[in-house]
Amino acid sequence: MAAQVLSGISIKRDKLETNPCGVKLAFETFLNSGLNVLDLRDSWIKMEKFETFLKPLRENKNIIILARFYGIYPNYENILHQISIFKNILGRPPDVFEVKMPNFFVSLKEILKGFRKALDDGMINGFGVIGWKPSYIKEIYQEDLVEKFHHIKIDFNALTKNKLYIVKKLQSLKVNVFSSSPLGGGILTDKGYMSLKNRIIHGHVLNKLKKISENKGFSISQIALSWLNFFKVSYAPSTSEPLHVKEILRSLEIKLNENELLML
Repeated sequence: MAAQVLSGISIKRDKLETNPCGVKLAFETFLNSGLNVLDLRDSWIKMEKFETFLKPLRENKNIIILARFYGIYPNYENILHQISIFKNILGRPPDVFEVKMPNFFVSLKEILKGFRKALDDGMINGFGVIGWKPSYIKEIYQEDLVEKFHHIKIDFNALTKNKLYIVKKLQSLKVNVFSSSPLGGGILTDKGYMSLKNRIIHGHVLNKLKKISENKGFSISQIALSWLNFFKVSYAPSTSEPLHVKEILRSLEIKLNENELLML
């Protein structure tokens, strides 16, 4: 069931709309970076307008492409419809298509039925779930879809380390864990540290990250990502700047020592 630990970038729909030039530059830097995952989230619904993104993605099969269901009603028909649109836009099946859970409108069983059909028809290579309930794993086993289940995304980062027990539990079940918010929505960055509000609310973590970053000569965000690396959690922070892509790549080089891990 478990996929390899992944690292890369994600493209948010609002950034694609408000700063397409910045996103394009970051994307071009990503293509030459050696990072291996591109999380399109639900920005793929706007991708048809941006051939500069689509052409290299069609040609480079080494990039693992994640996409997310758009909307709040991922029933059988809607899942197949969106996957079909995505495949036509991209010209290749997504490596992982995700659905956000929990959802009060439709059962996981119906969602898995849609994924099974898409897998059988070669429309996707695998699927992921955003959110966590112990019952999800049981249902995925019952539906005999374990081999194509790539990951569960959860809100796990240095601010939510109380969820480490969930990470450990999933990993013990051979499930790959993907952080849905590796930098805490921008809080775990140098810019986030500059916010007095963030330091008041999250000072206990930010101050430690700042100290480690100064000692090692890396940014706060790089230290936060290296913390995820230690726990073998995948991540793809959103970015619209080439510099951010380079920072993500360099974070893979950082090794936190025992004292630094204890601090965090």
